[in-house]
Amino acid sequence: MPAPHLLGIMDTYYDDKEEWNYAISGTYRTLMRSMRDVGISGYVLICDTLHEPEIEALVRQNVFFFPLKPDRKNLHALWSTSTR
Repeated sequence: MPAPHLLGIMDTYYDDKEEWNYAISGTYRTLMRSMRDVGISGYVLICDTLHEPEIEALVRQNVFFFPLKPDRKNLHALWSTSTR
């Protein structure tokens, strides 16, 4: 599924990046929990670039970020999340 930043949803309610990230990531965690309850055991979040707040909030053993155009920065971010 697309990573949160690809949804195109704008923060017109919180007016605070940190709070907005917390809210959208919480929605994704709820969605993934519901999917897990029906038997889905892993998730791939497709993204154009990796956003640190999304990685911090959503990376788990069964959640993978897949950048469409990986560059050195994105590959390094993926590597550093795999060592957590």
